[in-house]
Amino acid sequence: MHVMPDVPPRPEPFTALPGPGALEDLRAWLHATRAGRVRPGTPGWSLGMGLGRLGELVACWADGFG
Repeated sequence: MHVMPDVPPRPEPFTALPGPGALEDLRAWLHATRAGRVRPGTPGWSLGMGLGRLGELVACWADGFG
């Protein structure tokens, strides 16, 4: 059985080091992503995230961090 320590572990710094071209590949993949289509008469978020909002998030992920 694993015993929890009395003192929580301290966070350690983390630096991501992607390989050369990894971010460009990711941006290209995000730009090439195609959202599905909404069925006529489908109310709101009943089948998941709205496509407009999803498109905004993908654009932010692709171009908003740099």
